[in-house]
Amino acid sequence: MSIFKSSELVSWNPVLSASGLMTIAAQTNEFCICHILDSIGTFRFRFIFTTAGIADLSIYIPPPAGITFKNIGNNDLFVATMADGGGGDVARGGIDVTNNRFFINKFNNVPWGIGANKIIIGQGTFIADT
Repeated sequence: MSIFKSSELVSWNPVLSASGLMTIAAQTNEFCICHILDSIGTFRFRFIFTTAGIADLSIYIPPPAGITFKNIGNNDLFVATMADGGGGDVARGGIDVTNNRFFINKFNNVPWGIGANKIIIGQGTFIADT
């Protein structure tokens, strides 16, 4: 008898958004995959995008449809890398339970630049509210 109740592999096509007055002007989702086993989810994604407006700190990624993150008392952080129009760098990814979304900030917490060729690659785990 399996201890697993359900398992599902989900591809999703999220629309990125940004904090403050920064916007996402163009976006390519190279891959967005989420594997859900009961209430535990693992994810991987890679986006290429263009920013516009006024530079700010965060890029937001909604979870797959029907997923609500469980509040476990803190924002789970995950591994991410990014490129802000040039070479790659470390980024800080997290889960915003209040607004039910992933967020990506530059590791040094400075605003994203405005323009083309931004890249985010992330992977991690979350607990879904069942």
